[in-house]
Amino acid sequence: MTASTGSTPKFLLEELNAINADGLGIHSVVDVEASASGEVLRSETVVQPGGGGGPLHRHRRQEERFEILEGEIIGRIGRTRRRVRAGETFVVPPDAPHTFTVEADEPARFITEFRPGLRLAEFFAQLFWLADNGQIDSKGRIHPLQAAVLARAFPREFFYLPTIPAPLQQAIARPLAALARGRGYTADPAGLADLGGLDVRDEQHVGATAAAVAAHGNETRPRLVIDADRIRTPLPRLTVGRSSPERCGRTPSRASAPWSLSCRGRTVTAAPSPN
Repeated sequence: MTASTGSTPKFLLEELNAINADGLGIHSVVDVEASASGEVLRSETVVQPGGGGGPLHRHRRQEERFEILEGEIIGRIGRTRRRVRAGETFVVPPDAPHTFTVEADEPARFITEFRPGLRLAEFFAQLFWLADNGQIDSKGRIHPLQAAVLARAFPREFFYLPTIPAPLQQAIARPLAALARGRGYTADPAGLADLGGLDVRDEQHVGATAAAVAAHGNETRPRLVIDADRIRTPLPRLTVGRSSPERCGRTPSRASAPWSLSCRGRTVTAAPSPN
């Protein structure tokens, strides 16, 4: 599968399972069965107060849909802002400049769908690893050199700036990515290549081939959850829980880990990595 035709294979969706960024106050559980065809990436997401989708950006080829289950978000398309409450849906057309925030005092829980799914799960895994390792700030901003490498590796999934044509952004990213590689930046900081069958390159992202998928079919593979504390328990359904009055993005240190999740009677609290 190439960058022009590929989508995240099912075995990798199973490995990723939950894609979380405590530093951004975002916790998502991927619906593997719904997402396996590549036609959609579907997940259940909890975003803490003060969290959101980062700066205004565009998905060139994907529609994004939010179905609010609990709480509310402020959705933005261009200059238009809309309050979206439980029971309501917010739809972002492809290539529309947009973002969202949780401005209320309670977390928001919602279903997100991206159509088509492409390799967005892998792209999110890279972004969230960077966020949990202090390389994305509380407003979702990333170092330009790291952004350039990701733009070249994920040209269809990249979050493009709203005011500059995407082809021009790719042209700018090419020499910046070359500089970034020389300084040690990688398109795979989350280490997805270690799962096998993945080839992450700076000029294009080539995912698992059919042979690699088949090779993984009968293997017993280690579970991987992209999270600060490497939680290894699958979370089939998230319910909202807060363990601190602090708002996302205002925590002075990642070590304080103020957020927790409850899943069918089990509470998972973010904790600082021992490393």
